[in-house]
Amino acid sequence: MDYKLGAHMARKKMKEKDKQQFQNVGLLKEDHDLLRKLADSEQRSMARQLSVLIRRAIADTEPA
Repeated sequence: MDYKLGAHMARKKMKEKDKQQFQNVGLLKEDHDLLRKLADSEQRSMARQLSVLIRRAIADTEPA
């Protein structure tokens, strides 16, 4: 028998209030490539990697 992963599993629709809200950000091609490389090395999505970088930068600029 051939089975496909998740073939018999129904996908539940997420509630609107539980969905993450995303915004588009324009990047230069070179920066996009660097972000992808960095995200891959950290095993994150590009969106998650950008979020981590922003949050670290903010934490570094705020007074202790």
